[in-house]
Amino acid sequence: MPKIISVLFAGGASRRMNGKDKAKLTINAKPMWQHVSERLVHSADQIIVTGNFAPDWLPDLPNAQFVQDIQVDGKAIGPLGGLAAALQNVSLNYAEDSIVVTAPIDAPFFPNDMIQKLVEAVLKGKAAAIAHTQERLQPIFGAWTLEVLQQIEKNIDEGQFALHSLVESLNACVVTFTEDEISSFMNINTPSEYENAQKFIAKQLEIDSSRPK
Repeated sequence: MPKIISVLFAGGASRRMNGKDKAKLTINAKPMWQHVSERLVHSADQIIVTGNFAPDWLPDLPNAQFVQDIQVDGKAIGPLGGLAAALQNVSLNYAEDSIVVTAPIDAPFFPNDMIQKLVEAVLKGKAAAIAHTQERLQPIFGAWTLEVLQQIEKNIDEGQFALHSLVESLNACVVTFTEDEISSFMNINTPSEYENAQKFIAKQLEIDSSRPK
């Protein structure tokens, strides 16, 4: 079985969250970075956190490693910069059959079996596997082999920084998830989305408490 390296995109400046650090926003009394990392850690041999700078909560995530995003002319290029940096690090430190699985810091509810399904798709011979829900591609949730690194570097050289552009150029497998997109792949980028996430959790807790013991 190849090594599974989970990569947590720690995000940027949180401008749409009025500058608040999304990673440290609490949901059900737990910071968002912890919600996401707990979904990654059980299926991974190593966790890598990427971003423009090491987050102050990194020491609280055991055995996690920070890798700085690749930048262009001193400017951040989004998740592609984190993916490129992580794959470069893995190519230097792990076997060539290692698989990198990615998820963002601001999506704390993605399915617990997501990593398993994406990895299974890659093991069938694909260069990458991407999550898909309700007619929508979710390229930030993906499993990537080291063979995609060359294409990523080509895209960066050509100024194509969108993950969608990368996926279009790869022999990628699309893995469809049937869970409701709002509950499973909810991104929390704004105060209103954060409020919706709090309501979602409160509703889930109410449902759980009403179930027969």
